Amino acid sequence: MKRQKRFFAWLLTLALLIFLLTACASDRNEAPTQTVASSQEEISQRVSCVIHEEVCAETVQPRALAEGSKRFVCSACGAERVETIPATGRISVLAIGNSFTQDSMEFLWQICHDAGVESVKLGYLFLGGSSLQNDVLNIRSNADIYTYSKNTSGEWSVRQSGIVDALEDDDWEIVVLRNYGSALFTESGKWKYLDELVDFLREKEPQARLYWHATWAYEQSHINENYGNLVKDQAEMYRGMINVLNSQILARGYFEEIIPCVTVIQNLRTSYLVNQLTRDGYHLSYDIGRYAAALTWFCVLSGASPEAVDWVPSLNRGLGAHFPAIREAVAAALRDPFSVTQSSYPTNEY
Repeated sequence: MKRQKRFFAWLLTLALLIFLLTACASDRNEAPTQTVASSQEEISQRVSCVIHEEVCAETVQPRALAEGSKRFVCSACGAERVETIPATGRISVLAIGNSFTQDSMEFLWQICHDAGVESVKLGYLFLGGSSLQNDVLNIRSNADIYTYSKNTSGEWSVRQSGIVDALEDDDWEIVVLRNYGSALFTESGKWKYLDELVDFLREKEPQARLYWHATWAYEQSHINENYGNLVKDQAEMYRGMINVLNSQILARGYFEEIIPCVTVIQNLRTSYLVNQLTRDGYHLSYDIGRYAAALTWFCVLSGASPEAVDWVPSLNRGLGAHFPAIREAVAAALRDPFSVTQSSYPTNEY
């Protein structure tokens, strides 16, 4: 009996020993497998980081005098890099507009040239009092009723044209749209024409970038004459235009940039130049008003600051004395295009 007990004890000990040896061997066999798998994963990660499966996450378009950039992100490792895009050295823009467009672009070629833009190509279609609705109807009928002005060398050439003809006349990089100022308060249900116009431009000029020209509020006397009780004062008209700009125009996502003449002119109305900005209550004055608008266009199109320009019209040499107030108003509108910035030049002491 004792021998049997010792035998069973010995057998149990042997079984336990075999079990322990088997478990250890299993652990030794599995460990290298885990190490190999881990090593393969690390190698894969290292290879992917060397190769970099990059995706362009953000593009900032270059301008005439300002570099652009592309930001790339590696989908494998998350690494980022930024690639610089050189400034273009050129401006090529066609505006579909009215008399406010003419006012804003009159001095634009000379300002761009003076600031060092190598190639300046400007065009605008002018039809007095024209709205977005008019433009769409004229496209549908292919009406050649616009005055088409083009400037590639410092002088404006002028001829009659339609919108289609002007678009086909050159390879325009930027197309600028606008609306008739008073229509902002009377045509709230007609923004469908903006959609149709943009659809047409995307089909006709798919490479062109779209900008919006935000025009200015009228002088108080002209508001009283045209609006009666609809709009009581200039400040209310300005706020209404800013509201429409945000709620109807920019909300559609069509436009890469706005040209904030609406706020530049309103900024200048807080300066000593308040009574020198228009010639008839709503068209810009031939000197200060037009110059301020053209400088605004230049800054948006080129990416440069207002201080980059020293040119003054030969017939308005005294305009240079007003540079501090004009430049300040433009710079402030570029920083904050949706609200008025009080001028630092409230009197003519400057």
